[in-house]
Amino acid sequence: MQSEVGVQERLAIQAGSGRRSRRTGLFEGRISYRIRRTRCVAYGFRFRLVFVVLSIIAACPVFAATHYADQLARECDELIALAVKRPYGWAWAEAGPQAKPKGGLQAVDFDPSGTAAAGFVLYWCGDFLDRPLYKQAAYNAARGMATAQQPTGQIPANPLFSSTGAGGHDPSLLIANRAASRAALALYLSLFDDTGGKDEALRRYAAGPLNWLLKQQGSSGAWPQGFPPTTAPKDAARIIRLDTPDYRDSVFTMLLAYAVLGDIRARLSVEHSIALLTRMRLGSNSKMGESLWATAYGLDGYPSQQLPDFPPGVDMRASRHAMQILLTAYVMLDDPPPRDAEKNAWSKPLADAATAIGKLPTYEGKWLRRYDLDVAATPAPPSTKPSGFNTQSLTNPPNQQTDAFGLATLVEDAQNLADSGRDRFKAALVANFTIHQRLAAAVCGLEDDPFNVELPVRDEEVSPFLKDHAAKFAALDQPSPALLSDQVRRIYRLLIRAKLERRASHQP
Repeated sequence: MQSEVGVQERLAIQAGSGRRSRRTGLFEGRISYRIRRTRCVAYGFRFRLVFVVLSIIAACPVFAATHYADQLARECDELIALAVKRPYGWAWAEAGPQAKPKGGLQAVDFDPSGTAAAGFVLYWCGDFLDRPLYKQAAYNAARGMATAQQPTGQIPANPLFSSTGAGGHDPSLLIANRAASRAALALYLSLFDDTGGKDEALRRYAAGPLNWLLKQQGSSGAWPQGFPPTTAPKDAARIIRLDTPDYRDSVFTMLLAYAVLGDIRARLSVEHSIALLTRMRLGSNSKMGESLWATAYGLDGYPSQQLPDFPPGVDMRASRHAMQILLTAYVMLDDPPPRDAEKNAWSKPLADAATAIGKLPTYEGKWLRRYDLDVAATPAPPSTKPSGFNTQSLTNPPNQQTDAFGLATLVEDAQNLADSGRDRFKAALVANFTIHQRLAAAVCGLEDDPFNVELPVRDEEVSPFLKDHAAKFAALDQPSPALLSDQVRRIYRLLIRAKLERRASHQP
């Protein structure tokens, strides 16, 4: 009978190796090599199998559609880290919190695109991402703004946050700054609306700025402004301006207040504002521009003739704001009851304005900022292209500058509304954000065209839309900006992109 060692020696010799293993005392050769190779092949197969499984998981929509959602969460976390946090509430400063504020007083920003906008985006990002922490941050912002409210109900634009309270007053002006009060009210109403009208603290918060804003409206329905805006009261004049968002956003705020609170005073405020707005059309004063609007008016609603800064003429930015008011009010409330149909209807002035814009002369697809009352006699803008030895582009005066002004999109929306009707138009709007969210976003300085239906309505439209509008979201791949106003607008745009990302993942 052969010994075990002798068998191992012959196997080793046949394998071409006579080396004895120090660990086992047995001979090793090609047999052990084949065993090791078999094991390596097995491990390689397992690795490839794991790689394939992970690739399948990564391709699964549930896992793949999180890039922008993850980025959204990171940037919300960064925004929260920049908050000025006090026991009574939170706020944000435009350039970030001071490391060592003088006397412990930190100036914060309550204007649109400030604290209210930060609270708005955090709340709805928290809703989208299911992050209660973000929603709580929005409530903290609402508490902070309510703490700074003045006894009159006005919300100051740049209050001071101390360790024990918030306060401060805006500079003395002929017409008080309404922007911060509108933004705060929009935030309160947005949060209150999502509670189903059950949060009494938010209702109390909203009462102060709403009452104060209603008192700022003129008896004619106007939302007057002081001009020059930063001048002492004795040196300023009261006028109505449509080329700034103030009149538009004041009407938007009243529309939101009526929709959420059912306050009839807000509804009447809207009706008075629009009745005046339709009377302010240029009418027979302008050829071709009779259905459009001028830059500035006296409190009686007639175009201003006394201010050289605002010469009479057809102002495209003012006309855009007026049309946005008409479109939004008509979509939300329909035309008023037929007490005086010709004067009170909102859809007809909107349609007339859209038709008038289509007849105006354009220059390379753009409109002049201001046309003469006799539109046909308006001189064409000088060329801004370099000529001769001059290699720098020229800049025209403001009234002769051209721009798209978002008018083509607005005219298209007005036409779609007329063709499809209010119900279908509203259904297209709410495919991405509710009507109340859209209004609040505009008042908070996050959206300049809240009732535009550019975003895809059906899920199958998302991928083609993203392909055709890649430049629209290209800035999201760049570093986050430093200023608060830019940050919150970026996060709002990122929320839109993340929503589209999720909708695209639902496609087969």
